Amino acid sequence: ITLTDTDRNSNRTQTTNAEGIFSFVGILPGNYKITVEAPNFKTGVFENVRATFDSTKDVPVSLSVGGSTEIVTVS
Repeated sequence: ITLTDTDRNSNRTQTTNAEGIFSFVGILPGNYKITVEAPNFKTGVFENVRATFDSTKDVPVSLSVGGSTEIVTVS
């Protein structure tokens, strides 16, 4: 999982646990893009994810089977 701070143009990466759960702690409020990649699945991109101070945001991710060169963008 790659978290891109689109306001500040910076990236952080995280690996999911066995259940596919991930979290990014201590991020600044702002706009983010989340990119999800897994072998043998299409890449998922979630744009315009807004983070606010001291909050939790659920981003349900569902990847389709496909080649690694295919990208699906959700706005």
